[in-house]
Amino acid sequence: MVPTIARKTARADLHYYGAIGFEKSYRTRQFRKGENILASIAEANFDRGIDVCAITSCHPDIVKGSVRDRFGYLFREAKSLSRDYDIEKMGDAVLSVTRGDKVVHIVNSQAVITKEGERRVDHLVIGANDVLNNRPLSEIIRYCRDKGLVQMAPHPFYYLGAGEETLLKYLNEYDAIVEHNSQFIVPSFLKSIPVIGGKTRDLNKKAKNFALKHNKPAIAVSDAHTPRTKGGYIELEEMPDLTDSGKFLGSLREMLRAEAFECHETYENPVIWAGWTWKFFWQGYVNKNRAEKEVD
Repeated sequence: MVPTIARKTARADLHYYGAIGFEKSYRTRQFRKGENILASIAEANFDRGIDVCAITSCHPDIVKGSVRDRFGYLFREAKSLSRDYDIEKMGDAVLSVTRGDKVVHIVNSQAVITKEGERRVDHLVIGANDVLNNRPLSEIIRYCRDKGLVQMAPHPFYYLGAGEETLLKYLNEYDAIVEHNSQFIVPSFLKSIPVIGGKTRDLNKKAKNFALKHNKPAIAVSDAHTPRTKGGYIELEEMPDLTDSGKFLGSLREMLRAEAFECHETYENPVIWAGWTWKFFWQGYVNKNRAEKEVD
């Protein structure tokens, strides 16, 4: 039985990368030499009081067991954890990490790269990270529904988001939309600045207004690209059913659709945000070819 600590509610961050990437060229910039990434991510979530954390993989080619398979990579890291930690795995959906009286349930997740016409549209799924990329959004929605995965629209008004027309087209298919992304910290008056101008707070406001207008469940997420974050989360009325992965995902979906949660909207620490965006947009591009070749 997967462990759980008795409590009335459960904090959930359903969109969390944990790092820019798990490739060695990124790990050396974001983690200390020899640091266990699973332990770092678990401790960061213990500190935030997060009970459910969806670790998101996003890459055009996610090879199972590679660094691009973030859930699988964290399970590999479990083999070198100290004896202070206990690990339980529920199929390929949930990895529970316990230390003393603290536990975090790390859930497999993917930001699927889909197509709506000629346009890329990111589609967030909870429960797996082996969904095919670069397929029509309608096809991916049907596939994920058949597999019992939770489906959400991340950053819906960002340039890689669904946008209003696509949101309305598939509105009933989404279990929720993301109305608060903690990485969108840039004031609206700076939106004309290249690179950072795409992550403005008014995008969150637009998503929230859309959700209110169309009576759609909407959540807050950290979208963290570094282990330690002050990002947003939701407080579920209760812990999802930990009997098995199917019941876990089913109960999570039911709570989302019933809006049985409260949003906690906070923004990333500006210093942390500047640090990871600098590494991603500058150092990441400089070392892009090296990172692309790393599939260990």
